[in-house]
Amino acid sequence: MPDVAVIITTYNRSGTVGRAIQSALDHTAPLAAQVVVVDDGSSDDTAQVLATVDDPRVTVVVQSNQGQTAARNAGLARATAEWVGFLDDDDELLPGWGPSFAPLLADPSVGIVSGPAQFVDPDGGPGRTDPPVALGPVFSGATAQILAGCFLVRGEVAAAVGGYLDGLCCSPQTELFIRLTAECERRGLAVRTVDVPVEQIERRSQGARAMQRPNLLLDGSRWVLARHAGRFALDPGERAGWESLIAVAAVRTGRFDVAREYTRRALRSRPRDPQTWMRALVVRVPPLARRKWSFHDTSAAASAADSDPLVHAALLGQAHDAPGVDRFFLPWGYQEQAAAGGPSIEQAEDPWARLVAERDATGPGGSVVVRLTERDPADLGPPARPGVAREWTVDEFTLLLESAGLRVVRVRRHGGTTEVTASVG
Repeated sequence: MPDVAVIITTYNRSGTVGRAIQSALDHTAPLAAQVVVVDDGSSDDTAQVLATVDDPRVTVVVQSNQGQTAARNAGLARATAEWVGFLDDDDELLPGWGPSFAPLLADPSVGIVSGPAQFVDPDGGPGRTDPPVALGPVFSGATAQILAGCFLVRGEVAAAVGGYLDGLCCSPQTELFIRLTAECERRGLAVRTVDVPVEQIERRSQGARAMQRPNLLLDGSRWVLARHAGRFALDPGERAGWESLIAVAAVRTGRFDVAREYTRRALRSRPRDPQTWMRALVVRVPPLARRKWSFHDTSAAASAADSDPLVHAALLGQAHDAPGVDRFFLPWGYQEQAAAGGPSIEQAEDPWARLVAERDATGPGGSVVVRLTERDPADLGPPARPGVAREWTVDEFTLLLESAGLRVVRVRRHGGTTEVTASVG
């Protein structure tokens, strides 16, 4: 069995993926390495480049374009090593990677190891070095560097948490690390660091990284907050930072209603912070907010599957929930109220398909009412179809409604039931 598996996902980067692969082959010694390369449906000459790689340590997986998180999970499924890590196709491992990590990987009490990232400018000039940092209570108090290429995790830990959250087009690494550190804490495994830089990353503009685009930041960050509400409740300051990030992304996409809501949440989380107050005041003056946080998004998505975060909303809904507050369980029997007395719709197993069906049957101007009932999941019995989520927080379900083209107009609670009313069009 190899000691480590380095998973490299690539999409239309034939000019750089070869260097990434070679760095993984060159700099993982003295560890025995497996390199898994996942071609996520590239349309350039990536296939020809990968065909030239002649090394028994390299496994190439080719799939249709499904996005980065799905590609990384595909690589994870093919990894057979005790430890696994990930590397972007335009980054490179540094010579200190293998020698620095090897002693820590031999310690059975360690679950995650990480080291600094060395940034370089596009012209090759030296940039900053980002060392591991204290991540706070949301990450079980771990100190780590969570960038792909900078960390390794035991394969059994990665498998236990289910890998990446498929469909999440913003902060997938952060979301994964929340679950990885929680699992290590549960198993009593330590998170350790090294001081030697282990990865070289080419610095690019924010717009050049598709997952930093404001529409992806807006939707993805809201999902992360909703899914890990219990973890963020441990650190109101960290939660306020995410809420502020969401507010700025909302301004950049013209969603001032969302921006105002999340600045209010940030103030509740961090009521004595002057910067949070200033941001809340600016958001209330749209011309000023646009000027302060202007963003002209002309970049292409990293891949077709990553172009719209709402495309994968159903996948997100089907992912496993993390324990958290404000948790409800979705029964399959919805109730519909149409403006003109639309047809009744019978129960459906898939929440996404159900919402789309109700939206289409109701038509513009009508409304859909959904009741989320808090109950023991054991009462619901096993799902009729694997992979369909039965557990939702209100925030998560609100996002699902929005992604189906419905606008939430009212949320009311009655004992153990929450009633969500959404309008069509």
